Amino acid sequence: MNVTMIATATGVVVGLIICAVIFKLMNKDGKMKTKYDEMQEIERGRGYKYGFWAIMIYEALMCVLTSGDLVLPFDGFTLHFCGILVGVVVQASYCIWNNAYIGLNTNGGRFAIFSVIIALCNFLLAGIAIAGGRMIVDGQLTSSFTNLLIGVLFIVIGIELFLKNMTDANRKED
Repeated sequence: MNVTMIATATGVVVGLIICAVIFKLMNKDGKMKTKYDEMQEIERGRGYKYGFWAIMIYEALMCVLTSGDLVLPFDGFTLHFCGILVGVVVQASYCIWNNAYIGLNTNGGRFAIFSVIIALCNFLLAGIAIAGGRMIVDGQLTSSFTNLLIGVLFIVIGIELFLKNMTDANRKED
C-alpha cells in the first residue's frame, strides 16, 4: 500500500465517523438512524434504483471512452468518484421531489446548517488545492477536484430543497 491509498482510506473512515456524529446531531431524537414513513421508504427505494442505474450508465460510458485512445482529464480516483456523485445526485433529487429526502425525525434547520458547513469546508479544501497547484497535475484533475464537486453537490441539493419548499408553499396557498 502506498501513502495515497492509506490517506484515502483514512479519509473515508474519518468521513464516516463524522457522518455518524452529524446524523446524531441532525436528528431531533439524537439517534443516528433517520426515520421515514412507508411512503418515504418506497420512494427512497425508487431513488436508490434510479441512482444505481445512473451509476451503471456513467460507468458504461466511461468504459467505452477509456477503451480507446481518448485521454480524459481526470485521474482514476476522480473518474470513478464522479460516477458516485452522479448516483447521489439522481437519488437525492428524486427523493427531494418525491418528499422522501428529509426524515420524520430530521431537524430541518440543523440539516441546512450542516449542509452549508460541509459545502464551505469542501470549497475551502478545493481553494487550498488550487492555490497549492494540486487541483490539476499533468493536465488531469486530481482527487482534490472531488472537494469542489462535493461542495457543488451540497449547493445543488440546497437549491433543490429550497425550490421544493417554495413549490409546496405555493400549492398550500392555492
